[in-house]
Amino acid sequence: MRLYEYPATKSFDSFYINQLFILKWYLRCLKCLEIQGENGLVMNVQECWKQFNGLKKDFPYFYAAYHYYRSKEWVVKPGHQYGGDYVLYKLSPFYYHSSYVVVVSINGQNSELLSSWPMWFGCSRVIEAANKDLLICTVHGPPYEEGMPIDLTQYTVKDTIVRRWLPSQNRMKP
Repeated sequence: MRLYEYPATKSFDSFYINQLFILKWYLRCLKCLEIQGENGLVMNVQECWKQFNGLKKDFPYFYAAYHYYRSKEWVVKPGHQYGGDYVLYKLSPFYYHSSYVVVVSINGQNSELLSSWPMWFGCSRVIEAANKDLLICTVHGPPYEEGMPIDLTQYTVKDTIVRRWLPSQNRMKP
């Protein structure tokens, strides 16, 4: 008897494809898991890259942001429950609550999540109620091209923390 049974799924969340790609391509340690295409054949790195780009719009930018935070030793998880792209944990979700909600901005363009002032206000209210900070992650780089996987040297990542200004707490003292 199994205690937990997980249903098989054919859909991929953006987090899972980021995690799969960092394991397969960058760390080269995904040997025990074979990623199969729809035809049942095992996919190599180039085929995974092409497939993941088809699954997630602007995948290279989201992967660059994911890779950036993983290289800074953050634990990166999906941030949909807080209205963001990712959430960042210091060590592990088992020991700490997430510290930041990350919204990815591509080449300086507003994210769909922050496309208008009402969206900004709504997002900031949700994040503030959850006692987190909003981190706008701006990724600059070339658009996706067929062929080899991402060249991370062509992408730059800049992050900006957005916090609510409260006059009673943030006013300079005379």
